[in-house]
Order: sequence, then C-alpha cells, then structure tokens
Amino acid sequence: MHARAETLADVPMFREAYRKRRCPLPADSFEQKDRKRKRHAIRRADGEPMAIAGSWENWKNPGTCA
Repeated sequence: MHARAETLADVPMFREAYRKRRCPLPADSFEQKDRKRKRHAIRRADGEPMAIAGSWENWKNPGTCA
C-alpha cells in the first residue's frame, strides 16, 4: 500500500503506524503510477541499492481469532 508523505500523519489509516512503527526498507527500485495510470520504475542512476521509508501495522483476521 502506498501513502503520500504529505498526508501520512493525517490519514487515519496510517496515522498510528507513522507515529509508532517506522523503518527503512532496502530496495533496488520501486514503481509509481503517473496521472494517466502509467507505471514508472524509479531507481538510482548508479544502480546501487537505496532505502525507502516504511511503516507497518499489526493486523489479525477477525474471522480466525479465538
């Protein structure tokens, strides 16, 4: 799931994870869609790995929890 940095702290879905559960994610590239929904691969020009920001949420399926 993608979240915009500009609204990450304000959107209820991401707010708590942003405040409490952040981490760097190693990556060699990531994809982003433009306004026409065309995908673009973003990577460093030198081909080296990079770190992108991540956050996580703990979730349990209510249908399988005892």
